[in-house]
Amino acid sequence: MKTLCILSLMMVAALSTYAQNTELHWVSEYGNDLYSQCLAWEQVQQNGGKSAADTVVKGQACYSFILGVVNSLPINKAFHPPKGTDNEQFVDVVILYLRQHPAERDKPAYYLMVTAFKNAFQEIPELPQR
Repeated sequence: MKTLCILSLMMVAALSTYAQNTELHWVSEYGNDLYSQCLAWEQVQQNGGKSAADTVVKGQACYSFILGVVNSLPINKAFHPPKGTDNEQFVDVVILYLRQHPAERDKPAYYLMVTAFKNAFQEIPELPQR
């Protein structure tokens, strides 16, 4: 009986540690959805901002979703965009990543964007001053 109690306590401790290190997120957007929206964004940009209303709305969904994620990420070693990075560059990074990784587009869009940003904006050491 004593062994059973000890094992039960160990399991509870392990599960509570796991729960503290794991966050669940609601997934409403996947990579394929975002990529489709971003293709509309590119089309609108290529047409000088003039496109069918549904294409403009779809393109704005891409832009807005990406910037919403950007604004939710803490600046740290994993996400350290250079000073002066503008909104369009964030969108470009995501579109390029989605285009180059079609096999991953079935994953949550948030995960793919964070991965794209980590790859593109890794911490860059300061250049030595002369």
